[in-house]
Amino acid sequence: MSALKNVGAAVLGWVTMVVVLFISLAVGWAVLGTEGALQPESWSPSSIWIVVMIVMGLVAATLGGAVCAKTGPDRWAVWALVGIVVVLGLAVALPEAPAAAGPRPVDVGMFEAMMSAQPPRWLPWLDPVIGVVGALLGARLVHGRKAL
Repeated sequence: MSALKNVGAAVLGWVTMVVVLFISLAVGWAVLGTEGALQPESWSPSSIWIVVMIVMGLVAATLGGAVCAKTGPDRWAVWALVGIVVVLGLAVALPEAPAAAGPRPVDVGMFEAMMSAQPPRWLPWLDPVIGVVGALLGARLVHGRKAL
């Protein structure tokens, strides 16, 4: 039964990461807009958007790790979360995103940009690292050294 609770806590932590990241990036998009989030006439994200994604990713992962550590029966819940983050992160990073067709229109919605943006090739590989660091940091904030 403890293993199921650990998996449940890990899934809850991962869902927390996804929801917090989505909401924070939606707010960031609303503040920056198309021209602030993407380079001019390009599908490449701006430097400020890359920084926002990294910072918000770390915040989301930290909150997810804290939720997982708080709800999990023992430290293995956090390690299950780390496993989920690594596996899903690598699954996203491995395939190379197809190039967006044609030039970018002036005004692009957030969902269209999510599907068409061309981040630097290193960024998807950084995401699982950010997720792992944040999850472990969140667990430590909840339980201290004994969380790991």
